[in-house]
Order: sequence, then C-alpha cells, then structure tokens
Amino acid sequence: MQGACACTHTASLPQDIFRREKLEKLADGLRPYTVQSTSSQTGLVEAMTDGHSVDSVKRRMLKASKPTSLEYYYRQRFDPLPTTEGAVPAGGVPSEGGASAEETGNATFEEAQWMCMYSVAAYSLVQYILALKARNACAMHVQCMRNACAMHGVCLMCARYVRRQRTLHPTLAPYTLHLTPHTLALQDRHNGNILVDSRGRMVHLGFSYVLGWAPGGMTFEKTAFKLTRDVVDVWGGRGSPIYDEFTNVMVQGMHAVQSHHRSIMRNVELMVASGVKFPCLTSQYTALHRAHIAAGSTQLSQLAQRSANNRVLSQLRHRFRLYKSKHKLRRYTLMLIDYAYENFWTTTYAKFQLLTNGIVP
Repeated sequence: MQGACACTHTASLPQDIFRREKLEKLADGLRPYTVQSTSSQTGLVEAMTDGHSVDSVKRRMLKASKPTSLEYYYRQRFDPLPTTEGAVPAGGVPSEGGASAEETGNATFEEAQWMCMYSVAAYSLVQYILALKARNACAMHVQCMRNACAMHGVCLMCARYVRRQRTLHPTLAPYTLHLTPHTLALQDRHNGNILVDSRGRMVHLGFSYVLGWAPGGMTFEKTAFKLTRDVVDVWGGRGSPIYDEFTNVMVQGMHAVQSHHRSIMRNVELMVASGVKFPCLTSQYTALHRAHIAAGSTQLSQLAQRSANNRVLSQLRHRFRLYKSKHKLRRYTLMLIDYAYENFWTTTYAKFQLLTNGIVP
C-alpha cells in the first residue's frame, strides 16, 4: 500500500505540469484521488461518489436490454432533453422519462463529450510516461492466449486454465488487498477500473503497477495507452472536430511533460534513493538477482539492486524522448495514437477479461 501511495502521487504530477504550461483543460481532465496508507498492506482510498465504473454501467444496461455502447450511455445520462426510450441515470439503470442537466447535477452531452476527450488524453499521457502495463497477478496465461487468439481472440480453455492457476498459486492472495476487488486482474486498464463521473471524465484507478512492472514479469499489452472505438465514438468518431482536438492536445501534453521531465524524474529518483522496497522496483531487482545467481556472481544484492534502479531510471528518461525535436515528437505522438486505436491486443485482453472475470468490454 505504501507503493500505491507513492505511485498515485507520481501519477498526479502531470496535472501540475499541464497547469504550468497553461493547458488548463488537459489538467482538468485528470482527477487525482487520495490514498492514505495505514500499514504496509492496508490503507484508505478516497471515494468518488459521483463516479460509476464502465463495467457496472454496461452490466446494468445489459440487464435492461439496452445498447452497451458508451455513446448511448453518454447521450442518455448527459443529454438534457427527454427521450422516449427512457434515460439512464448516473448508476446506469434506465428510468422513465428524461431529466435536465440541472436536476441531475450532470454536464450537458456536449460538455461531457469534450471532458471525456480531455480526460482520455490526460490519462493516456500518464499511462505512457509511467508505463502502466497489463497488471496481471497471474501472467502465465500469456502463452496460452497467444496460441488461442489467432482465429477467435480467446478460447474457453484460457478461462479454465486461469481458474486453475488461481488455486495452484496461493502467493496471489496478498494482491487482493489493492484498490480493486479483482483477484486475477488487478488495477488493469479494463472497464472495471475506469469510472465516468458527473462531468463526463473517464477517471482511471490504480497506479500501483507502474514503471514497466507487471506481476510475473510478463505483459502482452503492446500499446502505450488504451484507446478504443467505443470511446472515440462518444466524440463523434475519427475525423470529428473533437478527435482532431484530441490529437492536438496529446501533442501539446507530450511537449509539456518533455519540457518538465525533471519534476517526474526527481520524484522517481527519491523513490529509488529512499531504500523502500517498492514493488515496481523490487520486481526488476528480483529478475536481475536470479540472473546473477545463474552467472555465479558473488556480490548479488548490491549489484542487482543497483542495476535494477539504473534500469528503471533510464527507461523512464527514454520515454520522455529528450533527443527528439518538436516536429519529430509530434510525429511520434501521432504514431502512438494510430497504433493504440482499436489495437488487437487491447481488444483481445478485453475479451479475456470478459471470460475470466466477467468484466464487460
């Protein structure tokens, strides 16, 4: 939990950077929350009373035989005009008649569209800088998925395999104490850990698995951030004015974090110098420690720890792309966006979550 506190604080630093660069709308897209550690294994997390996870919203809409697209949900929740089909309140349960934005305390649909875009852009930059990976407490199913997804994405054998791994590996038990109640997939970039608040922002939860750390040392998320067609359709699709603005603010945000990279670097350097065994640091140390054992090294602990710390810092520094000019950084950012949009691995992982944890994609 101490690692969760430190990583959550690090994830909030881009908001200050955006404000210093006069990117107020991008800064407003982030919604930091407080994590108070009470021990090494427990803590308190600030509640977001006006937010509902995308998974819970889609689950309730499925039960009501309504479309599960985010565009439909946004229109029903944030459109102030009454609808004949019934409106969807904050919790995602359809009700009779519509309600105005003033009555529900929600933004209008157009305001929610723009806030959704700014929040996705801001959190995409956070995901890229902090290298948020597929945070799987049991990552040994990756090879099974690769063999099964060639034709159908995932298969039922994957689900049975992972359920068996849950019982065979009691070491997974401590991970259940993190911010979300999922035993297998902890704090992943799935719909169970993304909330929609009353302003239309898509708020990401869970920043414990950062700096390239994935439990088990394996990850199959290939994109720098998550960008699905379901989200882009809320903005009007690719080529819409909101999508064009998304690409612009992504480039501006990347320039901002590159210009102020020292503030993020200093925060991570303090984490490294503190000597606290943060999981995102000790995971790489463990891998190097085993490598040195195999090589017959004598100074195992010091050498492995130093190498792991240097690797974390060098990888973080590399992601700022300090050697790229503004023009090249813009091209690089646009390439990241194109690659992330409806990426095969993102959609496949969503299907896998549906089979194993019942999380609606």
